[in-house]
Amino acid sequence: MKKLIFTLIFLFGITNMNAQEQGTSQISVGYGVLSSNLIIDALTEIITYPASLGTITYDNESSTGSIFLTYKYAAQDRWMIGGTFVYESLKKDVIVAGVNSGEQKNNSYTIAFETDYRYISSSLFQMYSGAGIGYTFSDEEFTSSSNANNNISDNGGNVNFQITALGIRLGDDIAFFAEGGFGYKGIINAGISFQL
Repeated sequence: MKKLIFTLIFLFGITNMNAQEQGTSQISVGYGVLSSNLIIDALTEIITYPASLGTITYDNESSTGSIFLTYKYAAQDRWMIGGTFVYESLKKDVIVAGVNSGEQKNNSYTIAFETDYRYISSSLFQMYSGAGIGYTFSDEEFTSSSNANNNISDNGGNVNFQITALGIRLGDDIAFFAEGGFGYKGIINAGISFQL
């Protein structure tokens, strides 16, 4: 592994061509899976299950995944700062005492400040780590499947974050990127990046 990292640093570092020179910008569109929003929802189900005496369960859960748009600016060579907007939706059937009572839909909208540092930054390959912090606005809506129950809606929010342990960008002005970490963009996310 050390040899691979050394080879990458040598191959892409010797040119010393910084793709993210001070003053350049980058727009990214991506998709992530297993976000912190999804994990918080699952933990909420686990915590509330005993309180419902086991009468409320969920079925047919589906998520859009994290869909995001990010803008970053090179404040200095290799150091990017910017913001992101993330949307995610989760749907599930609510089962009360073994009977389908309706559908619950949770929408999450995250606005966050992000930064990353490109420790390898050539014109065709970049490797980086970063972090982000922001706020997630959420709206929840329960639609009853019968007239016996009322439809319920609620709004909320929470502070949210993203840690990017490792990110790579392959390409020049238009490039593919992939990131691994944890937070509002998911454990793994990928997409297309446009350098301006």
